[in-house]
Amino acid sequence: MVASSCCVLPLALAGLGVTGAVFSGLAFLADIRPFLIVGAAAMLALGWAFFFWRRRRARCDGDSCARPERSGRMFGLLGFGSLIVGLALVWGPYVEPALLRLAR
Repeated sequence: MVASSCCVLPLALAGLGVTGAVFSGLAFLADIRPFLIVGAAAMLALGWAFFFWRRRRARCDGDSCARPERSGRMFGLLGFGSLIVGLALVWGPYVEPALLRLAR
């Protein structure tokens, strides 16, 4: 199913009226790209800080008390977000020129 998305997805978007003209309206985002990356990195840093340094309080329900565990899902999402922001940081100066050299 994923392999056919390269053909079906563009046809479906064109059928819905989503064409290059719609995406050309997003060109203004290229001008503010550094601010968006800095904002995303700041929010990720805040998320990691909350993940590691939040106060751990024992939850007591009746006679039993248990320490809360860190969520594996949250760790995965923060890691994935960090990977995406890191890729955005190195894409322009390093990855894109290397890919263009390979394409020639």
